[in-house]
Formats: sequence, C-alpha cells, structure tokens
Amino acid sequence: MQLAVVVPVKDRERYVEILLRELPTYLERVNLIRDYTIYVAEQIGEDVFNLALSRNVGAAVALADGGYDYFVFQDVDVVPVTHVDYRFLGRGEAWFLTAGGCKLLASDLVRVNGYNPRFLGWGCEDVEFYHRLHALGCAHHEWHRSDEARNAVVVNLEWPSFSEAQSLEWSQGYFGHQRDRPRFISLESWLPGVTLERHPKSPDFMRDERQRRNERVWHEMWHLPAGEKLRYIAENGLNLVDLSKAAIARPSPRIVRITYRSDDVRRS
Repeated sequence: MQLAVVVPVKDRERYVEILLRELPTYLERVNLIRDYTIYVAEQIGEDVFNLALSRNVGAAVALADGGYDYFVFQDVDVVPVTHVDYRFLGRGEAWFLTAGGCKLLASDLVRVNGYNPRFLGWGCEDVEFYHRLHALGCAHHEWHRSDEARNAVVVNLEWPSFSEAQSLEWSQGYFGHQRDRPRFISLESWLPGVTLERHPKSPDFMRDERQRRNERVWHEMWHLPAGEKLRYIAENGLNLVDLSKAAIARPSPRIVRITYRSDDVRRS
C-alpha cells in the first residue's frame, strides 16, 4: 500500500530538517515501507497558523498526485523511535503519535472532506475531524489505547532537555495510562549534543478568545441534525482549498515541499 505522510508547519524549519532526516530511515528500515512520500505543507506570512488548512493543503497536493492508499497526518515536532507502525493495519487510527495525528484510508479522507479550515490556529479541529469519521461510519480507533502502541517511544522536539522522570510523568498525563503505553522522550536523551531552539506555540494556540471561538464552531457542528451535519461536512473541508497559487517543490522522490499563504489557498 502506498503511503502519504502530511506534515503541517509554520516557522519551524529546524524541526522539519530533523524530521526529514529521521523519518524516511524509520519508515524504510523499521516498518519496511518503500512506497511513501512525505508532504510538508508550510504556511508563510504573518497570519495565525491554520493547522486544519495546512493539513488540507498537503492532502490536496497528495490527492492530486494520486496513487496513495492511505494517509498519516503527523505533527512536525514528533519523531518515532521504536514500536510505532506506519503501516495500515486494517482500520484507521486517531491519536496517532499525538492527539491531532491520525492514520486513515485515502478513500475515507475524501469521504469526510478533510479538515474544517474555518477553525483558527489549532484546537478542536482534530475533535471535529474525528467526529466526521464517526458520523460517516469510517472505521477507526484510538492508537494510544491500542495494542499497536504498547511501548511506543516518540521524541518530542518541544522538550529539548526534559529528564527521564519528567518525560515519563508528562507522557502518562498526556496519554492517560501507565508505563507500557506510548512515551515521549526529549531531544537531548535521543541525540545528545543536538540543539534546537523551541518554537513558541502561544501565538497560534494559547489565546482564550480563539479557543472559545473554536469550541463554538465544534459544538455548533456537533448539535446539527444528521442531514444538516452531512451537508456541513460536504461544504467545509478539502473543497475550500485552491492550489493555483501554492508553490510546490519536489527536492527528492520522497519529499514534496508546499509553501503558501493562507489567503491564497482558501476559497471563501
């Protein structure tokens, strides 16, 4: 099966460098995946980072390229180390690596019309997306609670120097379980001597008024009657992406870099 990995990003080139150096090796040597491409969708400009739109842009380019059986949506700040399987194992997976990550069939992605770009920054867009999968009957489960995730270890680039005890405590709180479940480790513990300037998330995420607005969008969608909900899903997603002004580069057969301004790729 052919895999497309979509990585949304803004202002994190050093993170991208690390991920693009490590992920292909992991896919090929650990998971024995040969048919894959990594799509990095990079929003430029001064607008607040729209995570849902960035995922849609990467997905739209991959769908236009054609041939992919399934997708993984992955945050740029996490890198697999061990016991993370990117192969498609029979049904979709929510919470793949992180709360917003997922693995799903290309046909299911098209069926649910991707993500809703009407969310601002990030927050709630992933919950709404998972609800789309449920509403349209697309089979999926929570990766972080599954047997596939036992003893998974993932580097969190947001933690340049967490101790092992700090990493374990934070991981248990994040994933809500004990030691045999997914665990984050710090960059320093994985690659001693490699430095990384932590990118602040606050401009795009930690603002109460934006989160309240996103919560309203999600709750309004949740409470729609079934027919209106399906119409809403059909009208708010991949169909709002316009790639005509996006810059698409292919630096290698396995890597596609897309750069865009949000206003240029978003249909009203």
